[in-house]
Amino acid sequence: MSINIHIMDRKSKKYSAHFMMWLNSYRNSLLNISKDVGIIISSHIPEDITSICDHLLIIDKGRKVFEGSVKEMIENSAAVTYEGVIEKSRVSDINTFGTILTYEKYDEDKVKVKFVTQEPFFNPNFNKIQPDFLSGYVSLLKGGM
Repeated sequence: MSINIHIMDRKSKKYSAHFMMWLNSYRNSLLNISKDVGIIISSHIPEDITSICDHLLIIDKGRKVFEGSVKEMIENSAAVTYEGVIEKSRVSDINTFGTILTYEKYDEDKVKVKFVTQEPFFNPNFNKIQPDFLSGYVSLLKGGM
């Protein structure tokens, strides 16, 4: 049996909504022709692929770190995800507790931060939230956290 492989490489910019619709349609067309089709998507923006991939194979430095569905990846993540608002000057402190996923301006002096950690984090400014794709992905790349 031979498998038809298609490779899509996008090194920096996020895929456009138009491209994602085309890619999903392309994927479905290939799967209607044959089940022996694989599409390899290389992206530095992992959220780009969650809407079209039903099976993930994540490779880090040549080593397979995960294979399965997005749901399985999130469920199997050992990390805990937190979100909260802190002073801008305290953002680097979060790196001692875990890995920052996102941060955005909240007001002139504060930022909203989302991060993952394996350790319980007790701070009244932060709440434990549902893990998402990015949480699971970062957890895997950090060694399962």
